[in-house]
Amino acid sequence: MPKLENLYEKFKINSDATDAQIGAVFKKLAVKYNPDTSKDKNAEEKLRRINEIYEILTTPNKRAEHDSRHGFSDTNVSTPPRQRQQKQAVKL
Repeated sequence: MPKLENLYEKFKINSDATDAQIGAVFKKLAVKYNPDTSKDKNAEEKLRRINEIYEILTTPNKRAEHDSRHGFSDTNVSTPPRQRQQKQAVKL
């Protein structure tokens, strides 16, 4: 079984990051590892992985599954991330 990756660590964001925060990091990394402009010899593979991570973190069910596998205490598999953030805001 492959090692579980914490995708938040890969994007250097917190587990309660908003879609806007995830999108901002995605755009920055996509520009950095664009195979047409990057000098990194592994840019194409890195960009593919960046796209995979973005898809997981911005799809509520995939993100909830990822969160449950990593045991994030502030997450709930049945609650999509956007709803979790709204609940957290109400608690304040």
